[in-house]
Amino acid sequence: MAITTPYGLELARNDDARDVVADALPAPSAGKLKIYLGANIDSAKRQSIHGTLTLMFNALMAEHLRHYSGSGTCSVYAPVGATVMDVTIEKTGIMGITDDDVAIVVAGNFLDAAHKAATHFYEETFEQLLEVLLENTKDN
Repeated sequence: MAITTPYGLELARNDDARDVVADALPAPSAGKLKIYLGANIDSAKRQSIHGTLTLMFNALMAEHLRHYSGSGTCSVYAPVGATVMDVTIEKTGIMGITDDDVAIVVAGNFLDAAHKAATHFYEETFEQLLEVLLENTKDN
């Protein structure tokens, strides 16, 4: 199935890949982790998008989520093909995400207070979203 941009996929921490919801907005629903492709992203560049999202996820984990105990939505974004120097982490929402960016956005309540240290939930959910994105863009 070919996709058009803008394009986002979101999933809650305990959901399966079959529960992924697609839309065209960068903001996630309550309790969800989202990957987002801005309107100017060429969705046929699957490997570059995958690599950029992986780079951004690693930066987000290392720089913010690993030690995060707050409740606000945070995001990380960069242009496709970015290096670590191009990655921006926004700790207070989705401000700054443009049509030229790919992004990962985490709702503030993705993890409840009892699970704030359970970083494997981020990784498992992110990996499922990547798999669905790769499947959905294979015809682009």
